[in-house]
Amino acid sequence: MKKFISGMLILLVLYVIVYDLKIGTLPAAALPQQVKSEKNNERYSLITIKPGDTVLSIMEKSSGSKKFNMVTMVKDFKRLNPSVNPDRIIPGKTYKFPLYAKDKR
Repeated sequence: MKKFISGMLILLVLYVIVYDLKIGTLPAAALPQQVKSEKNNERYSLITIKPGDTVLSIMEKSSGSKKFNMVTMVKDFKRLNPSVNPDRIIPGKTYKFPLYAKDKR
């Protein structure tokens, strides 16, 4: 009887380990990143993409100036839209675009 209980206990432990590795049990680990971006209170506008639009062309139109650093604009876009590749925006979809103060470079 001791062997049976020991065997069942080992199987239970192995099952828990496999379940944890495959499926995981801590989805809350991603929450601090979302909270962090909400705490920043970044200003952005929601813009629906039209055919022929690019991230840079939309940001230049919305800022009213071409004096902003392109690398900074792309990084800010990626931060607001983490699952989106700026080179592959889709017409008809809506994305968040950062708004800049007139004096920021």
